[in-house]
Amino acid sequence: MIWVVRRPVATWMVTIALLVFGLVSYQRLALNLMPDLNYPTITIRTEAEGYAPEEIEQQISQRIEEAVATTQGIVRMESRSRAGRSEVLLSYKWSTDINSAMQDVRERLQRVFFEADVQRPLLLRYDPSLDPILRLSLAKESNPLQSAQRSLSELRNLAEIQIKRDLEGINGVAAVRLRGGMEREIQILLKEEWMAARQLTINDVTQTLRSENINLPGGSILEGKKEFLVRTLNAFSSIEDLKQLKIRRNDGVEIGLTEIAELKEGFKDRMVLSRINGVEAVELEIYKAADANIVQVANQIKQRIFDGTAHPYDPNQNSPSLQDSLPEGVELTLLEDQARFIESAIGNLRSTALIGGGLAMVLLFLFLRDFRATAIISAAIPLSIIVSFAPMFIGDISLNLMSLGGLALGIGMLVDNAIVVLENIQVHLEQGKDRKTAASEGTKEVSLAVVTSTMTTISVFLPITFVEGAAGQIFGDLSLTVVYSLLASLAVALFFVPMLAASEFQLGATQAPPSLRSRFNAFAHLKSSWSSFESWKKWLWLPWGLARFLMLFVWELTATVVVYPLFGFLGLMAKSLGFLLPIIANLALTIAEGFYKVFQVFEQTYASFLFPAMKRTSSIIVIALLIFLMSLPLISSLGQRLLPEVDQGRFAVDVALPIGTPLGKTASTLRDPELKLSNQEGVDYLYSIVGSDNRVDDRNGSGEHSARLMLGLKPNISKEREASLLNTVRTELLKIEDVQSVQIQKPSLFSFSTPLELIVYSKDLSLLKDLSSELLEEIKSIPNLSDAKTSLLPGYPEIQIIYDREQLRRLGLTSSAVAQMVRDKVQGTQASRISTANERLDLTVRLIEGARRGQKQLERININPAVNPPIPLSAVATLIEEEGPSEIRRLNQQRSVVLEANIEGFDLSGPSSLLSDRISNLNMKQANWELGGQSKEMTESLTSMQQALYLAIFLVYVIMASSFESLLHPFVILFSIPLALIGAVVGLNLTGFPLSVVVFIGAIVLAGVVVNNSIVLVDSINRKRDNGKSIMEATVDAARLRLRPILITTLTTTLGLLPLAFGYGEGAEIQQPLAITVITGLLSSTFLTLLVIPALYVQLSKLFLRHNTSEDSTS
Repeated sequence: MIWVVRRPVATWMVTIALLVFGLVSYQRLALNLMPDLNYPTITIRTEAEGYAPEEIEQQISQRIEEAVATTQGIVRMESRSRAGRSEVLLSYKWSTDINSAMQDVRERLQRVFFEADVQRPLLLRYDPSLDPILRLSLAKESNPLQSAQRSLSELRNLAEIQIKRDLEGINGVAAVRLRGGMEREIQILLKEEWMAARQLTINDVTQTLRSENINLPGGSILEGKKEFLVRTLNAFSSIEDLKQLKIRRNDGVEIGLTEIAELKEGFKDRMVLSRINGVEAVELEIYKAADANIVQVANQIKQRIFDGTAHPYDPNQNSPSLQDSLPEGVELTLLEDQARFIESAIGNLRSTALIGGGLAMVLLFLFLRDFRATAIISAAIPLSIIVSFAPMFIGDISLNLMSLGGLALGIGMLVDNAIVVLENIQVHLEQGKDRKTAASEGTKEVSLAVVTSTMTTISVFLPITFVEGAAGQIFGDLSLTVVYSLLASLAVALFFVPMLAASEFQLGATQAPPSLRSRFNAFAHLKSSWSSFESWKKWLWLPWGLARFLMLFVWELTATVVVYPLFGFLGLMAKSLGFLLPIIANLALTIAEGFYKVFQVFEQTYASFLFPAMKRTSSIIVIALLIFLMSLPLISSLGQRLLPEVDQGRFAVDVALPIGTPLGKTASTLRDPELKLSNQEGVDYLYSIVGSDNRVDDRNGSGEHSARLMLGLKPNISKEREASLLNTVRTELLKIEDVQSVQIQKPSLFSFSTPLELIVYSKDLSLLKDLSSELLEEIKSIPNLSDAKTSLLPGYPEIQIIYDREQLRRLGLTSSAVAQMVRDKVQGTQASRISTANERLDLTVRLIEGARRGQKQLERININPAVNPPIPLSAVATLIEEEGPSEIRRLNQQRSVVLEANIEGFDLSGPSSLLSDRISNLNMKQANWELGGQSKEMTESLTSMQQALYLAIFLVYVIMASSFESLLHPFVILFSIPLALIGAVVGLNLTGFPLSVVVFIGAIVLAGVVVNNSIVLVDSINRKRDNGKSIMEATVDAARLRLRPILITTLTTTLGLLPLAFGYGEGAEIQQPLAITVITGLLSSTFLTLLVIPALYVQLSKLFLRHNTSEDSTS
């Protein structure tokens, strides 16, 4: 401490260097909404076109499950077998190295053999940071002179060729994905009778197309001094080229393609379509690069689209905005902007932190009544925060809601150490010591208590970083930023504050500055320097003198017009401030004096009450215990929820019609409801996706019969109106006759599962079907549960082909060859592509539409066109119309069904417990069941948080015991934790917040914060006892002396968190329960500590003193 007092310049230089490192680090920190969440999951997706769900389960899913079941670290294995696709989801422990696990799974899958027509498994990882940062829609006004298909094709082509390529050229954009519209293709529609007459097969057509449509490099040749590249250019460039194509039979006869097929330009069969406010459009999803800043990339994209900027491929070439370059009637609309929510949420958090810091500074001044002391202590806030940015950058922590929330949480605590140090320095100054001695000795005296209190606070945050599950990853950044800022505040209090307190801050006399006009008098400067030209050669003086004269004249003119008025205005402002500042300062001091008088009355009342109270310590302790016990039943009245729901101004609605409903029917059924809902009050836009395109992010069970409606809400919509709108949406959609289920989902920052899931296991699929129907009715009857649905839905209608193997053998055919031929003729095959200047068109070969419509046409398909007469499919197979399961789920290698429901309100535990009780009364002997979803995650997370809380309390005790070299005194201090619980429980009940992971984080923070006041108090009592005072005198004197710093540290922390407790702005829902828990717990603990801790100290000291005395007398 002596070093920093005697070497102020060195201390300043170190401080400035740390500030520079902090500011440089701040500029390089990434900006995200939430911390990076590394979910320990792997999805194994396998495609097998034409396979039914039961075949997928038996031939693919089970084989994969058997291969990967023994993978190290796996805790859950779930498979979903649908028509044409198998998905096996592996969940691992959070501590698992997922990259090593993926490599292990990949090696195991290489040893699994599948049928020839099954594609190799694809390994996928879920990464929420790879969600699109912007979602746009491209729509066009309807044109009566143009068909809807042609219009949608042009939109898709415009999005693919112009917009997609332009946006992907922007730095930081990884990909632009399209959905919706119509894609053009060249259709080659074969006629069965024409092919049979000419003895051609579909394979002859596809092979000819592939072999004739070719561009191939042929190397190079050298002729003389020139080298020529050899290229074969034989690719089709138009549909006219296809019409000239000849197909050669085995006997050498050539048959023109137009003799057996119709050639036309058409559109691909659609699996998905998109609409904006009822109008069909093309959706564009924009994804950022992994290391790109979301806000910067999004702003560049929006500037390129709407404002116009430098061309992405040529920065020197300006180009109009994309919106202006679009054809007339075409509009590009911004639907979702992840960056806007991030900017708003982060900006709101910064504002609340600044307001909290300002309130803490005002309170400091009211207590200290000294501008200088207030400035010294307040400097700890910006210094600690700026320095914290350096370790954040080193630790790869981004600026997000959690890290900034940690800084906002620590705002009030950052001044605690500085308050204790400066307060003790002031005590030494009042004893007549000089500033340097007072600063050195005062800091040294409380350094142990300051370090101990800081270490106890830090120790409670460290266990949070070891919490397993999403909670540990989400709140890890918050914990680390608080630790960094508290360590920085400790350094500021022990080194920077003493140096400032030891400084006199006296300014020496200064001379009046020279006249401004004399500095800029061009003529005077020119005259004084004119003699210097005489030594120059004659041919230089004239241009040099004219140039200098001209430059100084321009400067004089500029100074006269701009600089002088500006300085005059600043001078006037300075005079005004010089007049107002003393008035403001005197007013502030007057208010502070009044506040101090009120505090003196409180201090005297406390001191007068404390001495007699210490004679009734047993009564005080008993009353405190009774209050604590009375507060415990209030905990059970609190609901339970995993995490607070964050309002992002939008929600999604999944709608399902009967399975087998074609895409067109689904779209037409929902079009009128979409138009009606889009016109509801408070709805900004309604964007719908009808069908599915088999992407990684497709929702479960989606298909042509399903749709997702995404409703964007207008800004500042009330909670009541939003709730009413949700009910309206649900009611309007359930009115539709064909609608089977409606499920409303709000976007989650943490991508958790459905609030309530019930999983039932059984090998018998029919039993699962019966149980799911019964349990679904039970779930629907439970209050506060909505949008219930089951994963075991009615199956897709199928036409099953059962081959006669004996008949096939007689004809020299195989079932695989016939099945492949049926698929090629019905579904079609992509034979090749045609490349034009702007696009590439697929060449799709299949039967003409009339030959593949209905079961009867399917039976007539010629399966052996090379012979005469033709053989129909019905001659070798029986076609049966059946309904198979739409999806088969397996959990941990057992067949299962999952029932899901949303929970209205905050409480997860109540409906879950009620459902468990009802299931216990049902006959479930032939099946096993368990609760999953958020209710299970909540139980696991809260158990983990409880362990972290116990570990935090243990660490606090260890640090205090080591510091005080006593086992008794830390026990006295720990008694302040249950006192804090009283206020926290009451505060949560009054504000209506349930128990959640965020509340537990607040409780852990309390465990480290509330003991600080007790540490300072007990340390002061011990020092006074060391000076010879009795237990009673030391306790009362220390409590009175430490009253002011205790109140200051408590109220500054409270005021620093107060803006967070109000929960204003976007994203504030995360920090609000935490702030309320800390504020109410800290206030109750502080005011009870002022009586209970001294009483407990006196009581235990007397008890141990009596015990030691009796031992001495016995000996």
